[in-house]
Amino acid sequence: MADTPRKSKKPNWVIDKERARRAAAAETVWLFGLHAVRDALANPGREKLRLVVTRNALDRLGDLHGVTPELTDPRVFTKTVPLSDENVHQGAALEVKPLKWGSLSEVALREAPGETRPLLVALDRVSDPHNAGAILRSAEVFGARAVIAPARHSRPRQGPWPRPHPVRWNASPTCACRTLPRR
Repeated sequence: MADTPRKSKKPNWVIDKERARRAAAAETVWLFGLHAVRDALANPGREKLRLVVTRNALDRLGDLHGVTPELTDPRVFTKTVPLSDENVHQGAALEVKPLKWGSLSEVALREAPGETRPLLVALDRVSDPHNAGAILRSAEVFGARAVIAPARHSRPRQGPWPRPHPVRWNASPTCACRTLPRR
């Protein structure tokens, strides 16, 4: 019995469909909250896919920079966008493609005037959004060229991560790596 491979209970077409859905979801990021959405709308480097807002949030957002909003009722907001009920969205959510900063080697090795050695900030298992915001602020103050975080075991780069300090999130290069090497 132990020699026979375990057969999946799901048909292959269901497994393929689930994989495709996860891959498509991984290609986009949902930003939420008035400040994060406003700053992402103002960033010309952001590819904006879908803006979902309540009437109140639409009035408070101001300039939409040519993005057509989808109006929704506040009571069904979390059913319209893939956010949990505990997320403080303030009636505004924007689906975007992740910013393309280039590879880590491109960011670290590019020439910058007056810079002898680039300062890079590496995060390991930082999951609290307040700590992440403080680190992003500090990285900007110290002139860090990039913030590096592992793709796993850290806060996802959407939702609360960019919310505390969306300007820094939209302006500071962030790179995800598979793992941080130990020396």
